[in-house]
Amino acid sequence: MRNIKFLLCIALCVFTYNTFAQSVQCGQVLLYQGKEAKTPLARVALSAVDAPAVQSDEEGRFNLKFRTLHAGDLIRFRRISLAGYEVMNKEAVEAFRIANTVGADNKQGDQPCTIVMCKSDELNQLRDNYREVAASNYQKKLEAAQKQIRQLQTEGKMQEAECNKRLDELEMKYEAQMQNLDTYVDKFARIDLSELDDREAAIIALVQEGKIDEAIAKYDELNLTQQLQEGVQAQRQLTEDAQRVDAAIDVKQQEGARLEQNLKKQEELLQKVQQQRQERE
Repeated sequence: MRNIKFLLCIALCVFTYNTFAQSVQCGQVLLYQGKEAKTPLARVALSAVDAPAVQSDEEGRFNLKFRTLHAGDLIRFRRISLAGYEVMNKEAVEAFRIANTVGADNKQGDQPCTIVMCKSDELNQLRDNYREVAASNYQKKLEAAQKQIRQLQTEGKMQEAECNKRLDELEMKYEAQMQNLDTYVDKFARIDLSELDDREAAIIALVQEGKIDEAIAKYDELNLTQQLQEGVQAQRQLTEDAQRVDAAIDVKQQEGARLEQNLKKQEELLQKVQQQRQERE
């Protein structure tokens, strides 16, 4: 009797473990090299919430083993570091979710998450180059506008008070542009030059020409489009994941019910055998 209850307990534990098995997310760290193809980057330290810390191997590969998180859950990285390098594709990394796994060997069902890193001095140089071109363009526009206003005052077409007001407004606008510039310069520097699509190529071309306002407008438009597409895809993926999980749970529950029924039959049979023994005695 006790043996049967013990077997039933073990069976239910196995059922629970198989249903809620550990999730494993594979990935690869690559080194950004401008327009050249990216190469694997080893010895990058990685840690994420709910998973032990790991390090990328010689091929840049790593596996994050989550204790309680499952497919579709957001991966929240605590650390991605290697001295002298920084993450290039920050926005993509912040949106990574645990992919689907297939079978007990945890083979990845979806593409691995790819982390792109760049040498810090190279990324800083790229930022500085973009900022210099953009700042120069803003400065030229400011000086041209100031010259035009002063010319109107000289010609008697604008009073001094109005002239000073307009000059102050131009200075305020220039300061706001420069503050906004640093945010976008970082975003532009992180655009992958080795995988440019037509829209990204157009943005980089505008930045290099110093047409920063036009580049910002196109970047914002592109970013909103991508967010919408990613949101739709994420919702579709979550729905599919939920359906797969529900189907797996149904199968395991059916298996558990059959196992419980078989154990119950064995228990009844054992009771009959014990009863027969007692009657003979």
